[in-house]
Amino acid sequence: LYGPDHPKVAESMIMIGTMLSSLGENVAAMPYYEKALMATVSLYGENDDRVSESMSILGHALSSIGNYTDAINVFEKAISIDRTLHGENNPNIPIRLNSIGRVCLEGVFRRSKACKIGFWTRTSSYPDRLQRPWIVLAHTG
Repeated sequence: LYGPDHPKVAESMIMIGTMLSSLGENVAAMPYYEKALMATVSLYGENDDRVSESMSILGHALSSIGNYTDAINVFEKAISIDRTLHGENNPNIPIRLNSIGRVCLEGVFRRSKACKIGFWTRTSSYPDRLQRPWIVLAHTG
C-alpha cells in the first residue's frame, strides 16, 4: 500500500523491532531497526533529526546484542548529525553521549582507557532541558 520508503513503514519497522526487543528477541529485532534507518535516510536524507533518532535507536539495539563498537560508531554519527543541524547546544547531544557512556560501562571498553568522564553543563539555549550539569562518560575515540 505505502511502499518500502514511506514514513509509516519506517515507524512500523521501529515498532516491530521494539516489540521483539521487549520479548528478549534482540537479534531478531535488528533487521527491523536497520530497515527503518535505511527508509528514514531515503526519505529525509543523511542530515535530519529523524535520521539521528533512528540511529540512536539502532545504537541501543546494537549494544543490546553486544555489538559495542558498532553501537558507539552509530551514536557518534547521530551526534555528528545533531551538531551539524543544531550546533553544540542541541539537548540530544548529552543524551547520546550518555548512551555512549552506558555502552562503555556495559561492554569491552569498561576495562580500557577508551572512556573518560566529562561534564555537560546547562546551556542558555535549552535551560529547561538541562537543569544541572550532567556527568557524561564518553568514548575518547
